[in-house]
Amino acid sequence: GASTGVLYATALHWAFAHLLLGEMDVQAVHLWERTYSVVILMVGLIVFSSFVSSITEYMSRIAQMQAENSKQDQEVRRFMEDHEISAMLTSQVDRYRRHSRTTKDADNLPRELIQGLQELPETLSVWLSEEVYQKTLTSHGFFANLQSVHPDIIALGTHRMMREQYFRKGMAVFHKGQSAQHVLVFSKGKGQYQRDDFQYTVQKGEWVSEHAIWLGGWKRRGELQATTSIEAHALDIQEFRQFSAEYVKIGYEAVAFAELVANVKVPYSQLHDVGLDLNERWTMA
Repeated sequence: GASTGVLYATALHWAFAHLLLGEMDVQAVHLWERTYSVVILMVGLIVFSSFVSSITEYMSRIAQMQAENSKQDQEVRRFMEDHEISAMLTSQVDRYRRHSRTTKDADNLPRELIQGLQELPETLSVWLSEEVYQKTLTSHGFFANLQSVHPDIIALGTHRMMREQYFRKGMAVFHKGQSAQHVLVFSKGKGQYQRDDFQYTVQKGEWVSEHAIWLGGWKRRGELQATTSIEAHALDIQEFRQFSAEYVKIGYEAVAFAELVANVKVPYSQLHDVGLDLNERWTMA
């Protein structure tokens, strides 16, 4: 004669009691009820044990991360004190490190840091690099032409030359006067470039410091800062030159194109790191 509410509450009580290995005043009265109760108790034992284990592991991981962060904070603080770093710069470094921690989990990992991709055979690594970077690389007419003529060689070159780089919002991508080690091609995000009175917004698909591939000793002409989080594909200039030296066909094409770039009637001092029309350059070549 119990109401529906009482029956529901009793059933819920019985379920929680068995899943959490507790006791209940509702008892089994025949074999099938007893068997059902035993099965539910076993399920509860497994589920409850797994839950407690997961919580324990999670808390241990948090404690370990906090201990590591605390150790790093002490090392940074000691370094700042030992070298008498100004309070303003110390505060900026501390603010950046806190921001870095809060956004670290949301950032994409470079391929070099993904452990599961480090043990791939060479052939698969080359194919993977080709699919990741080929579209970016062949947006430049010179490399698109090489791809059509020497696809196998360019696939290997792509694997050797191209890498990923990430910049958080507000970070300096490079400063004026720095030697250009990489040419950057934005795949996501925007950056603000400034050289004296000249300003330019770098967006997806644009090549930064492309001149450095062809003109030796190129130094950054201005400063570039990330206005949003940036993902970029970076072409290693030294690796490109070494690769061109190893493969004569590629090297001949590269030297010929570099001579064309060097003969452009634009004063060297007026060249910028950004704003280059690749279609115009390839048409000229």
